[in-house]
Amino acid sequence: MTLPELALGPGSAAPAAGMWEIISGKFEGVSAGFTIRDSSGQKYFVKFDSEDWPEMATSAEAISSRIFHAAGYNVPKYSVISFPKTRVYIGLGALIKDKDGEKRCMTVSDLDSIWTKIYFQPNGEARANISEELPGDPIGPFGYHGRRVDDPNDRVMHEHRRELRGLRVISSWINDTDRRPANSLDVFLPEGAPVGYIKHYLMDMGATLGSNSKKPHLPRYGKEYLWTYGNVIKKSLLLGFHSNPWEELIDVTYPTIGYFESDMFSPGTWVPSYPNPAFQWCTDRDGYWGAKIVTAFSDDDIEAIVETGGLTIAAAKAELIRVLIERRNKIGQYWFARINPLDKFNVVGNTLHFEDLAVTRGISAAGITRYRYRYLNARGQPVGDYFKTSAMRIPINNVNPYEGLEIQTERGMWKKILRVYIHTDNAGVSKVVRIDREP
Repeated sequence: MTLPELALGPGSAAPAAGMWEIISGKFEGVSAGFTIRDSSGQKYFVKFDSEDWPEMATSAEAISSRIFHAAGYNVPKYSVISFPKTRVYIGLGALIKDKDGEKRCMTVSDLDSIWTKIYFQPNGEARANISEELPGDPIGPFGYHGRRVDDPNDRVMHEHRRELRGLRVISSWINDTDRRPANSLDVFLPEGAPVGYIKHYLMDMGATLGSNSKKPHLPRYGKEYLWTYGNVIKKSLLLGFHSNPWEELIDVTYPTIGYFESDMFSPGTWVPSYPNPAFQWCTDRDGYWGAKIVTAFSDDDIEAIVETGGLTIAAAKAELIRVLIERRNKIGQYWFARINPLDKFNVVGNTLHFEDLAVTRGISAAGITRYRYRYLNARGQPVGDYFKTSAMRIPINNVNPYEGLEIQTERGMWKKILRVYIHTDNAGVSKVVRIDREP
């Protein structure tokens, strides 16, 4: 994706010109906000920053949604906007829930209650994150285990889907600690033969990066589950004297980005706030899959996406970019050490070309890297001794219909084995048909 494509994400949420009709409101819970209908009849959801933490949640949602979109996931259109209070009015029949959960007609005092809880910019306009209503019929969230019984396309248990297992790595990058079923949505789209299909969305990214929506993340977020038997027992036995480094309260330097750090970040031990079955099943191969996506974001990519958050303090924006880059590099260092990171195999003539992602993405230096390889016969058995090279290319025989290569990478010591299998057709054209990675 180009830098403009990364910044655009799934598209901008841009209501039509004119007044916005409030059709429902929300002033209890994590984030204050309301649902509007613009002059064209399109529905949007509006959420605000809290008064004490300006720009934090709205920027996090805009930035993280674009990261997920670039990674290949379905997300709604999110945009940071500002508008005067006079642009909205309470529509006839607009409802709101009271403190007891009962619905009633929204009043001017309800709207005033929302205004008192949110951040206003120096020019007097309210800053918000706005998202466009998804097309289709909402049918509820998806789970991270089991399958949807009403979806004939849903054939693989969710805890065994790589895009959900590997999501753990992408979520760890942006400290997406609230990635659970409640923050997803399945939508039925009627188009397509014969009866339509279900599309799966990740939702609600206001609790990512340094934001926990209404307040900043605590230092413990991402380090441990909010509650486990082990922690309770350990603290009980030690009379509360047991503590971890991340349990210390730390001053937030930039209120606009909250608490987001890279020094204590550990890709291998990162966890969301609540156990996620797919994340718990994440294998080294799944982690490698996720790390390939994370490390594919260049420094310029990250900067372009962060710009969409509308952060007004240059130092805060620079700090957020720095931490994202450092966490990305840590993810590459961890997962590329667990799986041999040779990838993008391609046969040209009688040479197998590949990339060492650890080198090409700046995780390791080319000068300290070597490769050794030996050939495999059609039954996958080694033939002959190892050859050594520092180049990302290996000659092949192009004679037998099936042959293979066993490759190892050295950076201080020889890493895990990777096997590549090649088929050559009758016209002498060779292509890679299988890759085995030693776990």
